[in-house]
Amino acid sequence: MIRPILLLLLVLLSMFQPGLIQVASFQRNVWVGTYYYVWYEAGLASNHWNTSYALVRDLPALGFYPSNNEATFHVHLSAMQEAGINLLIVSWWNESAIDEATSNLFRYVSESEFRYSFKLALMVDVGNETLVDYGRAYDYVWKNYCVKYADLFFNWQDRPLLLFFNPVRPTVDTRFTVRTVGNQPYANWNFWKAMSFLKDHAARGDFNFTEYEGNPMISSDGVVNIIPRYDDSLLYAVGQRNYYMRADPELTDGLYQAQWEFVLRNRGSVQLVIIYSWNEHHERTAIEPLMTANHLRDMTRIYTSKLNPHPTGSITLESIFVTSAN
Repeated sequence: MIRPILLLLLVLLSMFQPGLIQVASFQRNVWVGTYYYVWYEAGLASNHWNTSYALVRDLPALGFYPSNNEATFHVHLSAMQEAGINLLIVSWWNESAIDEATSNLFRYVSESEFRYSFKLALMVDVGNETLVDYGRAYDYVWKNYCVKYADLFFNWQDRPLLLFFNPVRPTVDTRFTVRTVGNQPYANWNFWKAMSFLKDHAARGDFNFTEYEGNPMISSDGVVNIIPRYDDSLLYAVGQRNYYMRADPELTDGLYQAQWEFVLRNRGSVQLVIIYSWNEHHERTAIEPLMTANHLRDMTRIYTSKLNPHPTGSITLESIFVTSAN
């Protein structure tokens, strides 16, 4: 009986004092994730910083940083949290040096004195199905991440989420919620689409560019991937790829804004937004602060605040019921 009376009093008070009390409708928050790559070593020309197979054009604000480093973790996580991101999907390459960096990241978030409000998940990103021993991968992730960091690992549909990047087509393990990410027709979650902004592309041989055109796709379980831009032309120029695509490469056409506006228009169908990427610099999709600008991170903050508004000093229906129940 307390709840209805309290609610009635608040509504009556708001009629006489408009703006004093804001009674908000129930609205679940949408998860905001980003793909995070921990494959960088310190210094230009080190692993993944302008090696013969991984060329970059944009200089991060941190310089050519090492991924496996607590200072790097702190700067990145703080910037992500400020931007409204609360899920990191870490690109994972089986038991390798990248696994060491991944393990250190999980441990850092779990033990840090800083209060990070993140969940973490993994995406198996080996690029070739012959390199995946599914049983071993499932057991390893379960033991070393899901059990060890049960409070930190992200659950989707009540089970730990494990992603696989196409062309890998995983077997099923009922301990996990398993999803394939990519632009292949069989992928559960489409990786990205550039709407009408994909205007510059070429290929040596056949390549279906139409898979990357059109609006972002919302999956049947409410997941949508978005990008700020795309440009892998440098990899094509040096012979590392047989195709390239460029969508808003200089950030002058408004692709990122258009992607976020699509999400906001379809908010009722979306439970998770994933940004490709925080720091994949070879395809120029990174939103981490660059030496020249922070505006992609700042734009992310603006749109996540629209997606998940938290009015300061407001009284919501949820807070009323929680407070009166205690």
